Amino acid sequence: MRRDGWVVWLVLIPILLSGCAATGGGGSGTASKTEASQARPSTEPLTETQAALERQAREAVSQNAYDVALAHLKQLHAERPDAASVIARMGWVRQQQSRRERAIALYRDAVTIDPGQRLALNNLALLERQRGRFEEARRWLEQGLRWHPGSARLHYNLAVLLELHLLELEQALSHYRRYQTLRSGEDATVSGWIADLERRIN
Repeated sequence: MRRDGWVVWLVLIPILLSGCAATGGGGSGTASKTEASQARPSTEPLTETQAALERQAREAVSQNAYDVALAHLKQLHAERPDAASVIARMGWVRQQQSRRERAIALYRDAVTIDPGQRLALNNLALLERQRGRFEEARRWLEQGLRWHPGSARLHYNLAVLLELHLLELEQALSHYRRYQTLRSGEDATVSGWIADLERRIN
């Protein structure tokens, strides 16, 4: 893992069309009062036909057939415009096709429907960081962590951003430590970064 690396949400994770829980994998927590007052959208289960479209989209992605995957996702979105995760996956496909502005627009649409849509929030932060908009990237990651405080990926990505781009070393150290506690096993590379930051801060 490089010091300036970034953990990206991959589309090979199954497309989740039901509402995500407010906690992330690897930990527990609840959304703040503000988010709690904004009910996450409930999504009805997929029909058999819609589930087949989902499978076809995943299969196309596994073969890097992004145009085919996008066609399936667009058809699914037409039937299920309430499914923020489908819009986020469309954004991911556009991102792979180097359609950055379109990807950002789709991710924003997904977050408008579901303010805790993890893939969209994480990858919005990635794209904003690439554009040098570091405070905007931070905002998306912090929003993600309000909904998913147990997400190791989000803690890691925020730590990298804080350390390398915003130069907020103490906060970066806090998020690196949180990342380590949420992992199933310690990341030796990050342990070295933590030791380095502790020396620099002290």
